[in-house]
Amino acid sequence: KNYKEEGYDKLGNDFFEFFMFRELHHNQYNECSNAINIFYKSFYLFNKIENHHIFGEHFKNYITWHYNVESTNEFLKHIIWSYIKSYDEKLGLRYINVPKDNTDAIKILDVFSTKVEYDIPAKDDLKTFDFFPLKKSPLFKCKQKDNKDIISYLMMDESLYIEKAYSIFINDFWFDYLKPNEICTRKDWGSFIGSEFYEPFIEEILNESLSISPNIVLRSTNQLIFNIEGSPIEYADVYVREKQNVALFEVKSGFIPLGYGYKTVATIEDYKSLDLDKFNKDYGLTQLAEKTIKKFHLYKKEINDPNFNSDRKVQIYPVIIVNDPIISSSIVPFVLKRKFNDLLEKEGINKKAKEHNISDLCIINISHLQDMVQSLKDKKVNFFSLLDLYLLMSDFKNKNNFKGYKFLRTFEQVLYAKVKDGLISDRIKDLKWIKE
Repeated sequence: KNYKEEGYDKLGNDFFEFFMFRELHHNQYNECSNAINIFYKSFYLFNKIENHHIFGEHFKNYITWHYNVESTNEFLKHIIWSYIKSYDEKLGLRYINVPKDNTDAIKILDVFSTKVEYDIPAKDDLKTFDFFPLKKSPLFKCKQKDNKDIISYLMMDESLYIEKAYSIFINDFWFDYLKPNEICTRKDWGSFIGSEFYEPFIEEILNESLSISPNIVLRSTNQLIFNIEGSPIEYADVYVREKQNVALFEVKSGFIPLGYGYKTVATIEDYKSLDLDKFNKDYGLTQLAEKTIKKFHLYKKEINDPNFNSDRKVQIYPVIIVNDPIISSSIVPFVLKRKFNDLLEKEGINKKAKEHNISDLCIINISHLQDMVQSLKDKKVNFFSLLDLYLLMSDFKNKNNFKGYKFLRTFEQVLYAKVKDGLISDRIKDLKWIKE
């Protein structure tokens, strides 16, 4: 569309933010992650749920009730192996053939292919792009022939099938079991995902990636709680330092919901009705600006990092690690960079000062962290060099980035230009963790 002809130029500096929300429904399915890495996240998530003192028993009940299988471990194995064996190179599509006697797999895949009763949105309703029926049932069960010993399922959407064991599962477990049975509140469930699964998983990835480098110091979560202002405060989620380079992380596990209107902006009026303060807080910008960056020089001497010369000037890299690929793809990182700079200015923070230089915001998806693990371990790339390369290649002030709108480059585009192999770490690519 020609936005200028439609009169959107009257938005001025708010145009890019409006454009971001206006295109979210198109962009939400543009980013594809590595299937094995997603399945490993699922494996880690399922272990955390199964061993939790509240959710563990309910998880087993849900798997038994909804999928008619007894073992949560077998549930995930069937999903993974069915996917791995599903691709037909000649036809260029995925389908699953299951022997009739593999009853556990058939029970699971039957649920994945159940017809969903659904009120079809109007043709101009952007909720259509939520693809709710496909998220509930990404498989189509083919008509069975009596003389065949195989049951076949067509995979209608590969990404949604994979996410049935991860992001979609998180919602399915909530809406199909936890909520109707009044087990907990949505806030309780979201808190578990963030603090019991997401943050420990990021810690595991960073420890695996960076601990082999003697010059890099990593601190996270409880190691960054200090009682400086009268009560204990977690000033950052993650701190990574090499020499005078300091990356300060905010980590966000949430996915953009359909209910708040972020994905259904069609008009300027829709945009103006959004709670943008809530959006900035929910996805880490506010905390990163108002606390983690603003108060760094207040808490820096409290960090257990004896070799850090906190009196010298530092290069600070603000980083948000997100779970939702929408936030790390397309125009979103560019818009959030601009918004973050506005928040710093609002807080009276100079990006260039005697004590520090503050880089532009880097938005990295959790899948990107997984994809770079082996390259960082093998020292083929350096973490801060990757950040510098991304910032250089997406710098709006660099005229070389104007042609072809190169300043809109995402971290993913820069990462895959630099890292072309080893995208699955040696520790998980042999799939031994599935067999445990």
